[in-house]
Amino acid sequence: MTALMRPATEPAVRDSRPILEGPGIGYHQNWYAVCLSRELKPGKIVGRGFLDGKVIAFRGKNGKAQVMSAYCSHIGADLSIGDVIGDEVRCPFHHWQYNQEGVCTHIPVGCKIPDRARIQTFPTAEKWGMVWAFNGEKPLFDVPGVRGYEESDLLYGVKVHEAGFPVPPWVMVCNSHDYQHLHTLHELGIIEGPINMNSSDYVLEHDVHYTTRDGLKVENWNRVTGTNTFSAISRTPSGPIFGMFTGTRIPGGGTRAYLLAGVPRKEGKNKGRPPTRTEQFALVSGTMMSFLKDAPRLLRAAKFMQAFLDDDEGVLQTIQFRQGVMVEADKTLLGFLKYVREYPKADLLSAA
Repeated sequence: MTALMRPATEPAVRDSRPILEGPGIGYHQNWYAVCLSRELKPGKIVGRGFLDGKVIAFRGKNGKAQVMSAYCSHIGADLSIGDVIGDEVRCPFHHWQYNQEGVCTHIPVGCKIPDRARIQTFPTAEKWGMVWAFNGEKPLFDVPGVRGYEESDLLYGVKVHEAGFPVPPWVMVCNSHDYQHLHTLHELGIIEGPINMNSSDYVLEHDVHYTTRDGLKVENWNRVTGTNTFSAISRTPSGPIFGMFTGTRIPGGGTRAYLLAGVPRKEGKNKGRPPTRTEQFALVSGTMMSFLKDAPRLLRAAKFMQAFLDDDEGVLQTIQFRQGVMVEADKTLLGFLKYVREYPKADLLSAA
């Protein structure tokens, strides 16, 4: 057994400063999931808590999804109860209209539109059955993916953890580098790992080979993108399983969590085509799964991924995270915390 000793980035000195985010300080520049793609019907507006405020997502007549601040630049009416007019959103109060660049295009009473009549928009993308917004003027990297596969290579489902968690996303993603907890809480027998470690400014990767508490041998290809998304390909005796966790910071400092699970498409069977809406089912939805010939494989993947979150649930709902007394076995975790401390931040909503 090798593991528990090699850090992603060896900290020369153990830095125990609190990891802070907030108004005036900023929030990590990540891609954050705002809603499921299937929630965003043409002409519908979805409002969501986001960072220290609220955003809306809407889909214009052009089919494009856009995320922007939820509050009108006039006197702050909530645009989530407004209307979509063509490719624009209309305020429910005085009917000011904004295009997908956040610029006011129409004031019904005929006044000249002030230059400052605009609202903050976020770079927006759709992938993995979700609408994502990047916290920054320009994305620093692509929407998170998974090692070795494209989205079109996988059959997958998406589940929203409705209860959420009272900790920021990076605390949850810490678990991917906390090898003590993998051994104790998840009862994994580490055969080898972390190995093949690779890092960049916005991505951390490593492999780990282990046995589950049921004796299943697994080889994981792990990736952390930003500070809020963990994805893995778990190579099991019955075939590869894809899993992803991504968390969105919400007001109050908590996390709205999304869990994805899937399997590679079978060779020659619809391989390479985009996933259908039917395939983007909510996990645990037997009705949707019954439409899929691959339902048994997908259900196995969903249960495999859900089991890890179930193990962590009680701790994540009650932890008061702080970097306290650390030991040699925490080197990999300390490397991750160093990465989080140095990660760039932006504060678009507070500046709007």
